[in-house]
Amino acid sequence: MPLTIVPDAGDVLMCQFDGSPPEMTKLRRVIVLTPRNRAYFPDTFLVVPVSKDTACAPGFTSLGIQTASLRLF
Repeated sequence: MPLTIVPDAGDVLMCQFDGSPPEMTKLRRVIVLTPRNRAYFPDTFLVVPVSKDTACAPGFTSLGIQTASLRLF
């Protein structure tokens, strides 16, 4: 489903990932990184999926978020 709003950086949205296994194939929260007012690629948004699960091997591909400061979980 396409977006009906123009999200701003920091907004939290729900995104349905419909990849092929073993890729992610579920509904997940995402954080928008792209600012609302930009000249290049105005209809494209950079988002990062987040998870409540702890990463198996924390490192360069994962980052911990202090969930107490966020009300998205």
